[in-house]
Parts: sequence; structure tokens; C-alpha cells
Amino acid sequence: MYYCRNPNFPPRMNLKKPIFILTSDQDWAPSWAMESFLEATKDLPVHVFRTNPCPILDEAHANRRITQGWHPNLLAGSTHGDRPEDVIAYMQENFPGCNTARSHAFNTNTHFDRLLYKAGITVDSQIATLWQDRIKPLLDISKIIRLPVYFEDDVFFNLY
Repeated sequence: MYYCRNPNFPPRMNLKKPIFILTSDQDWAPSWAMESFLEATKDLPVHVFRTNPCPILDEAHANRRITQGWHPNLLAGSTHGDRPEDVIAYMQENFPGCNTARSHAFNTNTHFDRLLYKAGITVDSQIATLWQDRIKPLLDISKIIRLPVYFEDDVFFNLY
């Protein structure tokens, strides 16, 4: 997990074994829900893709309880902005220093990927798999390293 800027996270990594980290998209969840989430995951390494300011998550990040990245919304009517450049500016203003991202609905394109990379994003999690084994990081043409997702609840619950 070389993309995490916290030198103590995760502790003593063994790259010869699979690495699992719980990621979560904030998705405008209320503070009470994020507090409940943090309590339920207190013994797990957690990376939260942030959508909006939240004092509970801000404190968890400041205390190194979580790592965080951007969860930009490129969909029509986004509160993050009408243009990709506006979405990037929103993320930089609200979550400075992040170097990971996962867009809403895994929505991306080469233009946006290049903007993300230029803004300091070096790793994303934009590929949802159907429990594919032996998933590995991929280097995208934007120079962003893509970490595939093994399980995604929206995908799973809409399969059948």
C-alpha cells in the first residue's frame, strides 16, 4: 500500500501475501452514519473516498484512524461542479493532499484521468470486478495506478 502517505499504515506489510483493505465511499452519508461505520471497522485498515466535508471523518483522518482519497462526482447535476476542472477544484479545496480517487459510478475518462494525475492523484480504484481472482494493480495510460475492486455492493446487489 505504498500509496498511503501515513508511514505507520499498514504495519509491517508482507507483499508476498494478498493485501486487503476496506474501502468505503462516503456518498454524502450523515455524520452519525460515518461514526457508526468507524465504530464497526475500528480494528481494520480503512480508506475512505471522501465526497463532502464531515467533522467525524476529518477527525478520524487527523488522528490517522483512516486514510482518505477523493470520491469525485462527474455525473450531471453534481454538487462538485459542472466541469471536470470544477470537480478537481472542489476536491482540492475540501480534501487537500490526497493522492487516491474513485469516482461515483466508476465514471471516468482519459481527459479526467489526466486532470486527476496532474492534481496529484497517483492511484485510483476505478475497476469493479466480479470476484475475479488474482487481481493486480494496473498502470493506466494516464500514469495512474489502478487498484481493482474485488467486491462492490451496488454491482453485487444488482446482478440478479
